[in-house]
Amino acid sequence: MLLSKFQYINICIYDPNPLKSGSILDLKHAAALNSTICFQSNNPDFLPKADIIVFAAGANLKIKKSRTEVIQPNINLVQDWLKDFKSINNPWVIVATNPVDPITRVFVESGKFQKDKILGAGTLLDSARLNFWLEENFALPNGTANTLVLGEHGEKLVICTDNSWIGKKLLSEFIIENKIEIQQLINSMQTASSLIKATQDATYYGIAASLVKIIEGIIVPNPEKIFSLSVASNVKDGWNLGNVVISLPVKIASKGFKIEPAEKFSEEIRLEISNISEFLEQQWKNVQLKGNN
Repeated sequence: MLLSKFQYINICIYDPNPLKSGSILDLKHAAALNSTICFQSNNPDFLPKADIIVFAAGANLKIKKSRTEVIQPNINLVQDWLKDFKSINNPWVIVATNPVDPITRVFVESGKFQKDKILGAGTLLDSARLNFWLEENFALPNGTANTLVLGEHGEKLVICTDNSWIGKKLLSEFIIENKIEIQQLINSMQTASSLIKATQDATYYGIAASLVKIIEGIIVPNPEKIFSLSVASNVKDGWNLGNVVISLPVKIASKGFKIEPAEKFSEEIRLEISNISEFLEQQWKNVQLKGNN
């Protein structure tokens, strides 16, 4: 997707797994069709100079298993990778590895990156899944639904009905007119992954498209575009979530992201986010971080 989206871009993929060598070669052949794209693999000199790092490595999640079952091995993997990492270019970091909130927090707490340039894919894909479900089930034109889903990816989701739109109509009005239950909308997102994994071992295209959207937002910032991404909040945004990383409404600028103020959201939404953050904080306390045992 990156190969077709951007005209001038240097890409380096890191994957020591010999079973992936065929896929990497296939990508290099695709890149060769465009003389303005440089595609490399496993080049140790490339990473420290990177402007954007996308971290997607991790243990596979089995069908009908919770993302929390891979939290410890994936945190161990990230910590091992970060141990000797040094950057000279103050890069953006985009995390796709599940469970995305605590994995993103490892990057935040490593102290090796600028805090407001660390983004987890968060609930961006959940928002896309909800958009699709609404358009599919109510025969709406593509692009009509523009929803904002916050919270914890795939598990504890918060639909911002007064900050989401169906055309020019608030989602809160649309669900009343069409007699839709909020739980019905949440179920549409939570069952999506299982439906996909019924015929393949993971989500490929949805998360890939989400990552491309984030990268596009970094390279060509849109000051009006709001993303639902896993981030560490700060005292200025008013969410008051401590050190928790959770999906919040984010605008991406060239020098870092900014979180939309909590005051723009209802008290009910803020309370739900606060409750989820408490759950995530407790989950974090159960994690074994190397060097903190």
